[in-house]
Amino acid sequence: MLACAALACWVQRRALGVYFHPDDLISMEWARGILPAPEFGFWRLLSGRLFFMAALRAFGGNPVPYHVVNLALHVVNVTLVYALARRYGTPRSGALLAAGWFGSARPAFSVLQQAVGVGELLALGLAVSALLACGRSLLRRAAAALLFAAALLSKEIVVLAPLAALIPRQPGSLGDADAWRGRLLDAAPVFVVAVAASAVMALAGAGRHELAGEAYAMRWGPNLFHNLMTYVSWAFDLRNPFFDDPGRISTVAWHAGLPLLAALIALAWLVRRRTTLPLAGLTCRSCITRTRTTSIRRSPESDWRSAPDWMPPRAA
Repeated sequence: MLACAALACWVQRRALGVYFHPDDLISMEWARGILPAPEFGFWRLLSGRLFFMAALRAFGGNPVPYHVVNLALHVVNVTLVYALARRYGTPRSGALLAAGWFGSARPAFSVLQQAVGVGELLALGLAVSALLACGRSLLRRAAAALLFAAALLSKEIVVLAPLAALIPRQPGSLGDADAWRGRLLDAAPVFVVAVAASAVMALAGAGRHELAGEAYAMRWGPNLFHNLMTYVSWAFDLRNPFFDDPGRISTVAWHAGLPLLAALIALAWLVRRRTTLPLAGLTCRSCITRTRTTSIRRSPESDWRSAPDWMPPRAA
């Protein structure tokens, strides 16, 4: 695991040298009271208001510590991916391969080089921790519910992640109805939290406020296919240094994404009697595929917003 952590830190090291992004500055201004806070007070409470209030007191306007925190959380998530792989019956060598690939994957750079990326990092780590905590005892149920609630308070993108808890942990048990019922009972607390959180956000009108605008424009249609194909191609992109510049969902990514996805599905089928990890990975990927029509993450050198007066000047 130390080798996987070291690999992740080395591959993603350039994220430490990036300045703040526009979304980072907006979150800081929310925390300082310069901009009005989101109308739905619990929206990304942990990764938004609470994190940036604490970070501003500790780090001020120096971007490096923010990125260091993100990289540390990424290393923790690498360890959790290893634990999840082992939970799904993967041999140690396979779990190390999964953790190493995850830690060094290029899509991680988009998150690590933004201070607001702490939302994705916390949400993933807490959601995986909740899945690992699922069980029948009262303590495990309470831990799973609290961890998943914290994940949703970091970023709501993991709301469908509990579906991954239904994937068989033992190879060759896909047709066992009793095992499916048992896994559903184990994961019941995280499902309850997911449904409750979705209902609260819907009743609070988050779709008209916090999740409104071009950045969250959604449609149920062919964009889902192109979205999934774009993310699959990004995950295996070993050529482009910054995979989502200019940041639009590609309608031609399926040329690479579809063969890759077919290969992953074939792999999941071929090894189904040895490990269910590929199936779990495909489920997780499908659960967090966005319904957005576009993705507008910015590259480090584009669409800069001028730093406010309270920020130190960007180093040359």
